[in-house]
Amino acid sequence: MPKPSRTTIAILLLVAAAWWLWRDRDSVAASLINAVQDVGAVESLNGLNFYGGGVRLDRLRFTTKNGITADFSALQLANPLGAFGATNDSELTIGKAELYFPELRPPPGSGESGEQRESGTTNGQTDTAKHAAATSQSSRQEDKRRSDTGPLYLSALIDSLASVPARIEIQQLEWPQADQSWHSATARLSVRRLPDSTTLLTKYVTSRLRAEATIIPDRERLQLRGKVNLGDAPASQVLIATAERRPDESWQTAISTVARLQWLQSGELPLPVETSSGELIAKLSGILPDDLRALDEYKNLWVNLSSQKASVTLDRDFAPLTLKMETTEPLSAQISSVSPLQLRQLSGEAQVDADLTGKTMAQLLSANIRAQGTGGKPVLKASGTVFPQQLHALLQETALKKRPDLAAIESTTGTLLFAMHAQLAGPGENLAISANDHLLVHEASLELKSGSELRLVTGPDPAGKSVLNQLGWKQISAKVDLEAPVILSTDGWPGDIHLSAPDLRGTLQGVTLQKKGGKEATPVLFQVTDASCQFSDTPNCSVVARTEAAELALAEPEATLIDLQLSTSVNVKHTKSGNKIKLSKFAAEAERLSSGEVQIEGLSLNSPSFECVAEETEIRCEGESTATALSAGSANPAVNVGGTLSFPSLVFTHRDREPKLNASFQIPGGKLRWVNSGQTDFTGSGDLSLEGGKLRGKGQISAGDLQVRGSWSHNLDSSSGEAKLGMPRVSFSKERPLSHSARGLPVDIVAGSLAGTAQFAWPAGEQDQIQLSLDEIAGVYEKSFATGISTTLKLQRSGGFWRTPEPQPVSVSSVDVGVSITDIRFDLKVTEERDIILSSLSAATLGGEISSKSLSWNLDNEPRRSLVSANGISLRALENEMEAENFAASGTLDLQIPVVTGPDGITVENGEVEARAPGGRLRYYGAFSPQMLAGNPQLKMLSGALEDYNFRTLGGTLNYPPSGDMQLKLKLVGRSDSVAKDRDLIINLNLENNIPSMLRSLQASRDLSEALQKRLE
Repeated sequence: MPKPSRTTIAILLLVAAAWWLWRDRDSVAASLINAVQDVGAVESLNGLNFYGGGVRLDRLRFTTKNGITADFSALQLANPLGAFGATNDSELTIGKAELYFPELRPPPGSGESGEQRESGTTNGQTDTAKHAAATSQSSRQEDKRRSDTGPLYLSALIDSLASVPARIEIQQLEWPQADQSWHSATARLSVRRLPDSTTLLTKYVTSRLRAEATIIPDRERLQLRGKVNLGDAPASQVLIATAERRPDESWQTAISTVARLQWLQSGELPLPVETSSGELIAKLSGILPDDLRALDEYKNLWVNLSSQKASVTLDRDFAPLTLKMETTEPLSAQISSVSPLQLRQLSGEAQVDADLTGKTMAQLLSANIRAQGTGGKPVLKASGTVFPQQLHALLQETALKKRPDLAAIESTTGTLLFAMHAQLAGPGENLAISANDHLLVHEASLELKSGSELRLVTGPDPAGKSVLNQLGWKQISAKVDLEAPVILSTDGWPGDIHLSAPDLRGTLQGVTLQKKGGKEATPVLFQVTDASCQFSDTPNCSVVARTEAAELALAEPEATLIDLQLSTSVNVKHTKSGNKIKLSKFAAEAERLSSGEVQIEGLSLNSPSFECVAEETEIRCEGESTATALSAGSANPAVNVGGTLSFPSLVFTHRDREPKLNASFQIPGGKLRWVNSGQTDFTGSGDLSLEGGKLRGKGQISAGDLQVRGSWSHNLDSSSGEAKLGMPRVSFSKERPLSHSARGLPVDIVAGSLAGTAQFAWPAGEQDQIQLSLDEIAGVYEKSFATGISTTLKLQRSGGFWRTPEPQPVSVSSVDVGVSITDIRFDLKVTEERDIILSSLSAATLGGEISSKSLSWNLDNEPRRSLVSANGISLRALENEMEAENFAASGTLDLQIPVVTGPDGITVENGEVEARAPGGRLRYYGAFSPQMLAGNPQLKMLSGALEDYNFRTLGGTLNYPPSGDMQLKLKLVGRSDSVAKDRDLIINLNLENNIPSMLRSLQASRDLSEALQKRLE
């Protein structure tokens, strides 16, 4: 087979290349367009075809660099080669154009037909959307890297206008809105160049609006004249602009426009306008550089703005507002420099108002704006009133819909009076703040005037977690009055801003929850003084706040504060590492704090300095604090404590969701008081820590010679913990008794030693226990005393009660209640039934012995019966104890005493008394008074017999009722030498004696100190 020639091969390659270019002509065309321009990017191109002398495109999607997307369909370019002549004689027709602004991007594929989306081809051609996007990706990335402030030459724009096609026609132009909140516009746009001329005639026509403009783009002079008409009405807006090239390539420019604002409400433009009226006149002249973005080259600009009853009512869905402006003197400015901004002259005055529309039609803002200044001191001033009630209604329709936290504000009222002052830069003033930046404002201030007031009411918190619910308030009413101006100022902007509020006062008043009756709570008064904020690279604020309330009730926890006064100074500073909050001179005082049965009088909290630093991952607070209370206690038990608790060093950190606390505490002087004027002074110290969810502490409390040491821990997650307490052994003496450490106790310890330990857990458990060790304790109770008390008492918790795990031996050397009892021994037992049982009781008294197998007392006053035996009681010893001159006796008695304990105290029912043989002797002088003996011979005989009576037998019963009057019914058989000494004389005696009174008499008859000393020796 002959080898093909090179010519044949070249022809075949050209045919193959041509076939490939034709097959992929859509993607090739898109790539070529993206390569030759930098205005934007072709995202898709479909249906490229050629016909005799022209080009057709089915669809084209083009996106500009600033995000505007245009979808074109049915494009036809006639005489395309005419674009390459001296004048562009081509003609462009577009069947439909849809414009999408950045916030309303078209849906994917919306620029393609359904058939194309399914098959990806049109007339056998490959869909090029993805390919065109891929091939233009590098150019789009380059666009992103280009500066947004690149040059924009006016001369280039004029050249572009001069080279547009001879005719451009868009038969249907739309910018549909995704949410239909504004009116959509459908229009017809045409641009036509007059023959043999650069003059362009443009028309934009809709069903209601017609806009026309004549543009003469000459290289040395640009002229533009346009107008807008609504229907057949006179022109609603006229615009005239000229720009003449100067020798230095700058442009002498003049622009003026007169606008009758009614045309804004036509709905033909994407503006949120419902109605509009009035007139605006604007004029501008000056020298503009060829590069319109070179702001530093703008020179000698003059701007003039005036209005006549200008009013614009916005769509309610956008903002329910009507804006009004009326110039009493045109606002005029002579600008010698745009960058930096420098004004040669400023003048004019205008009234600006804003009214709320819709359901609530009322004034929101009324402001007067004044511009003045010559000689390099241009000043802009404004003053007026803002009405918070309407501002809140506006926010409810706009911002509050997106801010649920602010939506809690239910209503606002009041009046805010303001004044604004801004001094702008004059000609030649050097206000540079860096190489490229300059101050726009020399100095400025915004002042809320004194006399302004604001009232707001918050609604209920559905979640029930706000501070209101903790106060028991379902809503709150707040009032703020400005006693002095609040001023926001700057010495130059951009730059630091300063806020000053010398005196701001107000009240907070809540309406209590329904369970409280729905009544108004006592108002809380507050005052903010010396408030100052500096907003800079390191913003900081400081404020002095004071609060007082005659009564403040809290719902969670339930408590009431009476006469609360609080004051503090706060400084907040923001740094690169985080926020720093410093609390100084904090002081809080309350006459009374009540919570349930607990009541605290004279409460005060003070913190000279407390500082917190909040960084990105950690919060750290440290400082010192002191709490003082005159008294704190409850009715049951009737004890209270007072004094000062100080934390000289407190450090709190919160890092990685883990709080930590380390603190030391001191009690420099505390007082514990109880009923009957008992009191002890104590001091204490210790440490606290929080780590790993556990709060731990250890410390000690000292009261005179007494000292208690302890440690404890509490788990915050499980609300459980434990504590251990210990009291080192302490010795007592007459010189240092217990009353030296604790005054007013009913019992005083004057000898011996005491030690103890305790262990508790919460919730309460079986491991809870208390142990007391008493060694030779001597104690005094009123006129009675006991010596030589020794025992080790151990109590353990069992369910809800305390019990002894086993009987505890107790020994007491002596007890003296007026009658001495010695050598007392018993085993003490406390049961789960709350019975105190003294078993194996033995003691000695009056020459005899007391014993009982079991003597019981129930702590709930349930009746308990016991039997006590008193054997060998010597009447001679009783005579000696009584030390009575008219009584003498001898003999020995045995007693069986049934003891009943219960709600009536100690009682005896039908006890038995019997004398041992051979009996005894009784002498009782003056048993009856002379008046009783007069006229009663038998009583006189009995009295004589008792003065010298020898009995052989003595027996009877004993009763001791709740009244304390012991009743003895005795029968004595014996003889008396003074009465019938040769025969038996039987005497029946009914004796009654109040035992408490008798014991008090016996106690009074002896010297307590002397008697106690004898026992101690």
